[in-house]
Amino acid sequence: MTVTARREDVPLHEDVRWLAGALGRVIQRLEGKEAFEIVERLRSGSRARRHGERGAPSLDDLLREVDALSVAHCGVVARAFTLFFLLINTAEQTHRVRRRNAYLGKGVTDAQPASARWTMRELRTLGATPDAIEQAMLTLDIRPVLTAHPTESTRSPASPPQRTPGG
Repeated sequence: MTVTARREDVPLHEDVRWLAGALGRVIQRLEGKEAFEIVERLRSGSRARRHGERGAPSLDDLLREVDALSVAHCGVVARAFTLFFLLINTAEQTHRVRRRNAYLGKGVTDAQPASARWTMRELRTLGATPDAIEQAMLTLDIRPVLTAHPTESTRSPASPPQRTPGG
């Protein structure tokens, strides 16, 4: 299965590729070739599995490989993937700002496609009633996923930092 990026997302994919390559070079330089190869094998195997590629390792195969790692390699792999996901999240945040700025630079006053405002207008245009939207929203199963330190936050570029009393 080949994954094709939308034209507007090519810069994001290029950023992720560049950041992943830089991280790989750092791992190789600081932890050695063996550590890099372990991380790369797990990363590419996980990606192949997620994309449903023929010959991709199964989840059990990947878990067996992780179980066979030394404690030292487990630490390196955990740190590598933590950094990888942090870099990807940073690239995605940067891309959202890039896309928003590009949209605003067009001088358009309409809601940005796929935004909450745009979605609600589309639903209204399609004839969805407020009651139907509410009923649909009540059927959603939303669960919080905690992936960052509780003090880490991201603010929208349009939201100025809030001042605290005495701050």
